[in-house]
Amino acid sequence: PEYIRDDILPEFFRNFWIRRMALDRRNYRQVVETTEELANKVGCSHVLSRVVDDLKDDSEPYRRMVMETVQRVLENLGSGDVDERLEERLIDGILYAFQEQAVDASSMG
Repeated sequence: PEYIRDDILPEFFRNFWIRRMALDRRNYRQVVETTEELANKVGCSHVLSRVVDDLKDDSEPYRRMVMETVQRVLENLGSGDVDERLEERLIDGILYAFQEQAVDASSMG
């Protein structure tokens, strides 16, 4: 897990967690599934702390990809290793993403 956490995670997030991945359904799914598997190896908080701020991204498809990842990681691993600060950031980001989703939907309707 240390090797994955120190050597693989930084490169993976730098190269694959980009907005363009959220626009292609196949890439989207692979990024989410791979992130989920990495979380299974290194723990919930190591992965969630890297994506939590992306819940406030301008791109709705990207926010959706982040939200799905957060949901799947928490369903698999629970929130046992999520500290209070990360929990606050998650709640704040989820509320923001939900609010933006509602704004996007009302402006289209």
